Amino acid sequence: MSGHLRTTWSELAASWRARWRLRDVAGEGGRIRGRPRLALNGTTTIGDRVRIDADVARVEIEVAPGATLSVGDDVHFEQGSAVGVTASVTIGDRCRIGRHVNVMDNGFHRLEPDRRLEHPPSVPIVIHDDVIIGPMTVVLPGAEIGEGSVIGPRSVVTGAIPARSYAEGAPATVTRST
Repeated sequence: MSGHLRTTWSELAASWRARWRLRDVAGEGGRIRGRPRLALNGTTTIGDRVRIDADVARVEIEVAPGATLSVGDDVHFEQGSAVGVTASVTIGDRCRIGRHVNVMDNGFHRLEPDRRLEHPPSVPIVIHDDVIIGPMTVVLPGAEIGEGSVIGPRSVVTGAIPARSYAEGAPATVTRST
């Protein structure tokens, strides 16, 4: 075998299904590695040269009916990242979504104990061009990350991060600007 990993038929079929689901929504030159989980029930637009690396940890992208996901050109989804869309998520060009990053425009439950089974309203997320989101970061409803910003690892983004900033922590706060 000369040191190469063998691919099973089920892995090939899963990879083929992911490519088939993206055929009408993705641009040219994209690359899928591994077996991402794609549930694209709403409106989805994916730009050119988008990379999804799901060979070690599954990438999950779920767009609910009536929701909108827009992904720009040259975006890279790393291992284990997840995007959940119930209203709107926009990801600009040349963004990097790090390992095990979670982007969701709805918290999926209320905080009040007597209303926990209710879904709160969704709030759109906007990630502008040239953004890098570090590993294990959570991007919550209503977040807006400015152009050229970097979010440090293990951060929680809850609001607006200005353009060309470095933010980190929980909640993420700007520690440097360029």
